[in-house]
This record gives sequence, structure tokens and C-alpha cells, in this order.
Amino acid sequence: MQQPISPPPRRSMSPDQPNPAEPITESPSTIIGRIGWALRTLLLCE
Repeated sequence: MQQPISPPPRRSMSPDQPNPAEPITESPSTIIGRIGWALRTLLLCE
């Protein structure tokens, strides 16, 4: 008889395991903002 397959354990939202969907910093640096804008522009042009 086969044993039932259990789902993978859920990750707890503790300080040891932060939420991966949240940003790492409060606001991006100016350089990162410019790079993001340039990347957005390139993707929309194609």
C-alpha cells in the first residue's frame, strides 16, 4: 500500500525567514532607479 504524499512544509514568517515578496530596502538608490527605468524603456521598445 502506498503512503499518502504530504505537502511540503510551509515557511513561517519569522525574522529568520523574512517574506521574499517584500523589498530589501525602503527605497532604491538613484543608480538602481535609473537602471530600472532604462530596462523598462528597452523592454517596452521591443
